[in-house]
Amino acid sequence: MDKQSSFYIKKLTLLGAISNIILAIIKIVGGFMGHSHALISDGIHSFADLITDGAILFAARMSTRKANTKYPYGYARIETLTTGIVALLLLLTGLGIIYDASESLFIPKEAQSPSYFVIYIASIALLIKEFLFRLTNRFAQKAQSPLLKATAWHHRSDAATSLVVLIGILGATLGYLHSDAFAAIVVAVIIIKMGWELISSSFKELLDVGLSPAALSEIRAVTLNESGVRAIHQLRTRFMAGRVFLDMHLLVSPYLSVSEGHYIAAKVHRELMKNISNLADVTIHVDPEEDDDEEETTTHTLNLPSREKLIPLLKERWGNLLSNNAYQKLILTYLSGKISIHIGIPSEKLNDLVCAENLLRELKTRLNDLDFIQKITLSVDLHE
Repeated sequence: MDKQSSFYIKKLTLLGAISNIILAIIKIVGGFMGHSHALISDGIHSFADLITDGAILFAARMSTRKANTKYPYGYARIETLTTGIVALLLLLTGLGIIYDASESLFIPKEAQSPSYFVIYIASIALLIKEFLFRLTNRFAQKAQSPLLKATAWHHRSDAATSLVVLIGILGATLGYLHSDAFAAIVVAVIIIKMGWELISSSFKELLDVGLSPAALSEIRAVTLNESGVRAIHQLRTRFMAGRVFLDMHLLVSPYLSVSEGHYIAAKVHRELMKNISNLADVTIHVDPEEDDDEEETTTHTLNLPSREKLIPLLKERWGNLLSNNAYQKLILTYLSGKISIHIGIPSEKLNDLVCAENLLRELKTRLNDLDFIQKITLSVDLHE
């Protein structure tokens, strides 16, 4: 979670918490004075929302902590977990409304007409909660925060509960004793649907669900548009608190220098961060060849001798054909399970082209029995 999102979450949650305290007191006192059990229940529900507010503030505080050796990816998953908790409360709220509505429908109760002033209390609570929903939802879209979105819809569920209470009170005063129950069930289904969508997205994020095919196609288009990139392998994405983490393998020419390969990867990284929304981090691995069968290719390559083992072998075979400085500057290319060797020779060490050809021929001859040596090339270094 970035600092801007954390700021929005803290301020809006504090605003919601203060509203819940005030509304809870007014609803409960007004419910007792106006003989409205529904309003009393709604007031208790507002007090319960304070637990949710506390969880959200905790997530906003913890998720902005910097990454460390124990949690190298930071604490953003706390926001994901809290989003799931808020979504679960939405589900429970919807199920609770359905339960109460069904009870009033199927269990005969003595009709009780509430006082008229409780209508104003329910109306004010509805307007306040609807205002908080719209305000929070607007900032949730601006900050691209799933937690703020869940919080916004929790305000909407509170507004829906107040609407149910209001309809029930109005229905009771007009003689339609069960009108509140039918309205409650409709609203509860909407709340449950939103809660399910939020809790489902939280579970998917915890399981590292990837981006959509359309988003992956956009990433491929941006990447392949960079010169030097031949293909993409193992493109993987995952979400963390609404932010995207991406890693991929880039196929480049096997004869590029390490610095040029890094240069191409750095350009791809820059363009992806610039063009892909909500992208938090990109990890790029540079591949020098096609690796359709990556396990087999890697096995063959890893069985080849490293530079530390190969140089002593070459010195043993070649003797004094090359200077120690030339051995230090050998360019080794590991490709297709074999090694290619390129040697740069100072110009003063070679008298003419024939001398260079003879040297190259002798170097190859002394390694003829090593089948893992693919080729040997020679160049004249004019800057030596």
